[in-house]
Amino acid sequence: MKYLTHCGLFFVVVVLLFQPLKGQTDTEFWFAAPEVSSDHGDRPIGLRLSSPEQAATAVVSIPANPDFVPLTLNIPAGQTINFDLSSQIQRIENFPANTVLSKGLHIEASRAITAYYEVTHSNNPEIFLLKGSNALGKNFYIPSQMHFPNIHGHESFEIVATRDQTTITITLSAAITGRSAFSTFSIVLNRGEIDTQGSGSLSGTRIVSDKPIAVTISDDSIRIGGGWDLTGDQLVPVELLGEEYIAVKGFATEERVYILATENNTQVFLDAGATPFAT
Repeated sequence: MKYLTHCGLFFVVVVLLFQPLKGQTDTEFWFAAPEVSSDHGDRPIGLRLSSPEQAATAVVSIPANPDFVPLTLNIPAGQTINFDLSSQIQRIENFPANTVLSKGLHIEASRAITAYYEVTHSNNPEIFLLKGSNALGKNFYIPSQMHFPNIHGHESFEIVATRDQTTITITLSAAITGRSAFSTFSIVLNRGEIDTQGSGSLSGTRIVSDKPIAVTISDDSIRIGGGWDLTGDQLVPVELLGEEYIAVKGFATEERVYILATENNTQVFLDAGATPFAT
């Protein structure tokens, strides 16, 4: 199967120029791994951890699952390690949808590191950059592509709580498993617990919580031309979003940029134009 480059087809690599952000290095990361269709290829899965300057030790745990023995990983200075988690895939991938699960990944490092979660199947690869503290917040909007069909799998979002008794309210833009379009519902999660939802295009769905959470989005095996591939990302909360972006062109047959407003009457300008091309 010909597959597409996995360098961010829809959840485009951007540079936020107005809002100051920490780098993607951090000492703590939370992540909720999406379910990827085994019909197209869902493994190997793994973590890629890098320590830029000094050696570091990272502990990988699943806090809500006491049966998971934490992993201690040593990262040499200036190097990257790739740790295969395929043997633990049933404990890490989140399914079924509309279900509270005990599968939230937590990484704690002795020094600032960078971290990726990666699906490396040759037909269906994707890299999820873990954003550390930049991924944690209380107010999220889901962006989504709306043009390309899923050949396998589905679109989904996963929410992981970082504290006990976290109340999360979700307002849907589309019907999902067990929930109707435009409905609002609330769930309560404990530290490391995940709620996973799957559906069609989820663009505009809002997630609000009373304590910090992290949100993963994915769209499995979307077809462009003669190939189909997994896409996904870890979201940034509304409070860290910016007003100026650079979209980086990749190598796919067809590429699009999707823009999601978080406030009414948002004017969008392209290439420093004087007239907005959208409101």
